[in-house]
Amino acid sequence: VFELFIRCLMSKHPEIVQVAVKGLRGIESRVSPEDLKGLLRPVLDNLSEYRKLTVPLLHSLGLLLELLPAVFNERLGESLLQHLTHWITASIDEVPQQCKEKDSLLVAQAIVEVFSKLGPLGEPFLSRLTDTVILAEESIGRLSSSPFAAPLSVYLRRFPEQCLQYFLSRCPTSLAHARWLKRLLLDREDGASLRQLITAEQLQTRLFEPALAAVKAAGSTPAQQIAASQPVFTAVALLRAVVRHKPELLAQSAELRDTLKQVWQAPWVRERLGHEEQAGPTRLNELKLLMQALMDCMVAHPADLSLLFLLPEVFNQRLLTDSVPLHRFYLCDAPTVFTPEHQQSLVTMVLERLCDPAATQLVNAQLIEKVLNPLLQHTFARNDGSVLLGREKAGFISRFVREFLLPHNIPEYTDQLKMAVLQLLMVLLHACHKHPFVHEEMNALKQEYLGFAWNYCYLSDPNTSRMWNLDDVTIKYGGYVVVSHMMDLFKYSPPTMLLQMHESLVEAHAVEQRYLAWQAADVLEPMLPLHIKTPEGTTPGWIWTLRDALVLDNAAQTQHIWGLLVRQSALYYPHRAVLAPWITQSLTRQTSSSQTENRRLALDVVDMLVSWDRQSALAKTAAAAAATAAAAAAS
Repeated sequence: VFELFIRCLMSKHPEIVQVAVKGLRGIESRVSPEDLKGLLRPVLDNLSEYRKLTVPLLHSLGLLLELLPAVFNERLGESLLQHLTHWITASIDEVPQQCKEKDSLLVAQAIVEVFSKLGPLGEPFLSRLTDTVILAEESIGRLSSSPFAAPLSVYLRRFPEQCLQYFLSRCPTSLAHARWLKRLLLDREDGASLRQLITAEQLQTRLFEPALAAVKAAGSTPAQQIAASQPVFTAVALLRAVVRHKPELLAQSAELRDTLKQVWQAPWVRERLGHEEQAGPTRLNELKLLMQALMDCMVAHPADLSLLFLLPEVFNQRLLTDSVPLHRFYLCDAPTVFTPEHQQSLVTMVLERLCDPAATQLVNAQLIEKVLNPLLQHTFARNDGSVLLGREKAGFISRFVREFLLPHNIPEYTDQLKMAVLQLLMVLLHACHKHPFVHEEMNALKQEYLGFAWNYCYLSDPNTSRMWNLDDVTIKYGGYVVVSHMMDLFKYSPPTMLLQMHESLVEAHAVEQRYLAWQAADVLEPMLPLHIKTPEGTTPGWIWTLRDALVLDNAAQTQHIWGLLVRQSALYYPHRAVLAPWITQSLTRQTSSSQTENRRLALDVVDMLVSWDRQSALAKTAAAAAATAAAAAAS
C-alpha cells in the first residue's frame, strides 16, 4: 500500500495526489525508518542519474520531504545541486537566443523548488545554489522574468540571517547579486525578515564604504571615478529598497544621511550632472536614484534643512535624467513635511542664501521658485502666514526688500531671477486678500515692489524711460500682471504708468503674449476711467488707442483686441459709437480664419455687439417712458 501511495504522488491529477498524501500521513507512523528507506528506494534510484529526473518526480520528492523529513540527509542536496548544473547547461544549449520554457528549464526550476523543502538540510547549499541560479539567469538572458525567482525566494526566506550575510558579502562586486537582494528587500512578504535584520551600520560598512573606497582608488580624474562608481549607486538602490518599507532607518542614522550628501557633493557626481553620457546609456537612472534617496532623507528627517538646498541646482542643468519627480517633490511634498519651527528656520536660511554674494542668480532663482514660493503657498493655505513671516519690521517681507530686492544690491537681474521674484510677488499679493498683516506690510513697501516689476520687466534701464522689448515676453507681461494687481490692491495708479501699460497691452498680439496680456488687462482696464481724467463729452485717449489698433487691420492684433473687448464689454459699452463700426468691419475680414479658437472668439464678439444694441434699445425705451411719465405729471 505504501508503495502504491508513493507512485500516486507522481500522478498528473491533483485529486489522486491529495489522496496519496492523506494516505501516507495515515500510515507513516506504522512503518520503521529502515523499511521507509527500502520502500523509497525506487524513487531514490531515479535521483542517481540527472537524465531520469522529471517534473512529476521532483514534485513527488518535494511532497515526500514534507511528509518524511527524517528519511533524507545532506547527500540528497549534493546530488540535486549537481543535477541542477547539468540541467541548466542543457537549457543553455537548447535556447541560446530564445526565452522559451523548454523541458530542461522546467526540470531545473523544479529542482530549485525541492531545495525550499529540504528544511535545515538545505542551509549548507545557500551560497552554491544561489550562485548557480544567478549564473543561469545571466546565461539564458532571463534577469527580469527569471523562472527561478519564485522558488529561490521561498528557499532564501527560510534562512534570513545567512541570506543577508551572503548577499552583503557579494553585492559590492556583483551587480547580479545586488539585483537579487533588491528584489528580496522590495518584496512585501519574502523581504520582511531581511528588512528586520538589516541595519544602517551594515549598509554603511558593508556597502557604502567599500564602494566609495573603490571610487577613490580608481584614479584622480572624474572620468575614472565615474567609471568605477556603479557600486555606489548599487548601494543607494539597496538603501532605497529598505527605506521603502522601513523609513525609520534614515531618520535614525545620521551617518547614512551624511554619506548620501557626501556622494551628491563629490566632484565626480558634479561632473556627471553636466555630462551624463560619460557613464553610458545603461546608467542614466543612477542620478535619479540618488536624488530620490536624498528626497527620502528630507521626508525621514525634516530637521536637517540643509538637504533641501542640495538639489535645486539640478533645475539649472540640461539633464537626460527624468527630473519630474524632483519637481513634484519640491512643489507638492516638501512644504508639508516641515513643522512651523522648521519653516521659520527655512525661510531665514533662504534669505541668508539669497543675500550671499557668492550665490549665483540662477541658484537664487531656483531657491525662490522651488523652495520659498511653495512653502509660502502651503503656509498661507493653512493660515499660518503670520507665524512664518513675522509681523515685526524684521519680518521676511521687509528683509527681502531691504537685503535682496533693492536695485543697488543686484545691478542686473537675469531672466530666471526676474520670473522667480514675480512669482513670489503674486503669492504675496494673493495672500493680501486673506491676511491683513501681509496687506499692511506690502502696502508699506509697494513702491519698492512696483519699482522692481516696472524697472526690470518693462524698462531696459531703471535710469531711463526706454522700453525693453524682452526676448522672453513671459517675463514682460508677467510683470504687467503683477503691476496691475498691485495697483488695484493698493489703490496706487499713476496715470502715466497706466497709459503706458495700456498701450503695451494693446500691442501684445502674439499668441505667446496674448493670455498673460488678457490677465493683466482684466485688472488694469477697469482702473483707466477711474484714474485718467477725461473732459466730459469727449472720448478718452485709451479708447482711441483701441480704435487705432482696429483700423490697422492686423489679423493677430485684431483678434487680441476682440479678446480685450469681450472680457470687458461693460467697460467699453459707453464708447460703442467709436468702436462698433470698426469692430463690424474687422468681423467681415477676419471670420475666414479656419482656427476653431478664432471662430469662437468671433462669435463672442457678435454676441457682444448684439447685447450692446439690446442694452441701448432698452435704455432708449426706459428714457422715453420716463419722459412720457414726466410730461404726464407736468400736465
